[in-house]
Amino acid sequence: MRKSSTWTTFPTELTRSSPELLLHQHRHTASGLLFGDFGSSNGRRVVESVGKATKMIRSASYARLRAVRQARLHSREALLWCLLFFMWASMMRSDGSIGAPFGIITSVLEGKRAPGEPPHRHAYLPEAEVYRHSQDECGDVLGIPRVALLFLTTGDLYHESSWRLWLRSAEGLIPSQVVAQRVCNSTSGVVVPASCLLKSNGYDAEYKNQHLFSIYVHAPPSFEGYDPASLWHGKIVDYRVATEWGAHTLVEATRHLLWEAFKDPLNTRFLLLSESDIPIYDPLTMYQQLQAENSSRLDTCVHESTSPWRWHPRMETKRLKFHHWRKSPQWMTLTREHVELALSDKEVYRMFERHCWSAWDDEHSRWHRDCFSDEHYFATLLASHDKDSEGICESRGVSFTSWEAKSAHPKAYSGNEISPDLIYQARAASKSINGRPFPECNWHEAQENARSLFHPAAEASGNEALCESFRIKEPSFEAQLPDTCFLTARKFGKDSVFAVRKLFLHCDEDISLISRDVCLKEGGTICNSLLGRIKTIFYKDAC
Repeated sequence: MRKSSTWTTFPTELTRSSPELLLHQHRHTASGLLFGDFGSSNGRRVVESVGKATKMIRSASYARLRAVRQARLHSREALLWCLLFFMWASMMRSDGSIGAPFGIITSVLEGKRAPGEPPHRHAYLPEAEVYRHSQDECGDVLGIPRVALLFLTTGDLYHESSWRLWLRSAEGLIPSQVVAQRVCNSTSGVVVPASCLLKSNGYDAEYKNQHLFSIYVHAPPSFEGYDPASLWHGKIVDYRVATEWGAHTLVEATRHLLWEAFKDPLNTRFLLLSESDIPIYDPLTMYQQLQAENSSRLDTCVHESTSPWRWHPRMETKRLKFHHWRKSPQWMTLTREHVELALSDKEVYRMFERHCWSAWDDEHSRWHRDCFSDEHYFATLLASHDKDSEGICESRGVSFTSWEAKSAHPKAYSGNEISPDLIYQARAASKSINGRPFPECNWHEAQENARSLFHPAAEASGNEALCESFRIKEPSFEAQLPDTCFLTARKFGKDSVFAVRKLFLHCDEDISLISRDVCLKEGGTICNSLLGRIKTIFYKDAC
């Protein structure tokens, strides 16, 4: 007879609760009874033991099968999480933002998009950068503040010839305030550098020979660029995005423009323009007005026209609340402080990016949702940081537009509609968005005052008489126009290029989109003079 230890001893690595233990135990029990103790045991005990062993073996097999299946499920789940982590890690950027693939997976996990909702974006938001020195050597030495012209375009910039005339009118001029503070200062006087006196003859001579404005262009990624002889060549920003009307990508593209312009420490004012915009004042009046304004041209006040139905409860964050909701025209000006705030923001931006979108339901002739980030984001951002007082209540933005057609798009002017009367209309004061009249825009006084606040660089260095006059009364920029007066106008399309240029070549004092010297040199006409009237007899299109 075999020893009982042959079926009562079990491997030490097996625990009492494991299926392997049960299986091991009853196999040895059945073996001992059938072979070791068969001769001394009755048949009944053998049958019962065999039956019990069979049931226990079957039970252990089922338990083992369940354990294997459970292990497989855990393995698949672990594999899925590993895949998600790998994609997250691969798309993580240096600024902490996550690329599009993760955003798409997240949207799937969160559920289906709402009807008409566009695919979720997670834009690249680089941190603000600032150069130690401006690329304009003259401006850098003298510390001349600049106005950054930010062109948000669909590609082509139509009015290059007119913008060239406009920039040429500021050639070689330095603000008198800079001369008084930097050149005439007896303790820290700066000599006017030679770079202020040199003249460029290159393709962008009009741009390089002036020191008041800088230019940045955003065009779609598909746009191949401008001709090397173009004024806009080399001005396209590095980061670009395909934009659509009413989409949040307009804010994204604007942010890329601001990011690039903010690098230049001399840029203190930032003016947003489109390819169809033209200035309605000469560059000196424009520059003086913007530098004198301490507020951004954003409507940061609460009133009935803020379109509160566009707010979505899911936009609320620790900082952003419903009472911060504001509405302001897309075409705006920003101070450097507010640009820095926009470039540092991610919390408010992400909420607009995720929840502010628009889509039209053709079947039911209604909006699925109508929220336009370009009309709300920047003003709401200021309000969320308690900077309501640093905007302009009832601001109409910076660009004159005609909404006579009462459509989603302003009127586009054809060539035969463009005349000096249109400039007068754009400059004239009108009622506010709430129907209250604005102060009058006295542009004659503003233009005359602006001309007295600039001096040629060649006359600024070593001019003791000029410095003495500045010691008696130091020049300073003071806003001559109410901050509700427009400074630009739109929309002037590609078919209006010739008519716009002709408008710039009106050399009369009451128009003065460019300096009289430049105007006459380019063949312009003083239409109110006797010579101008005679000229119109022979050339009907002269004025």
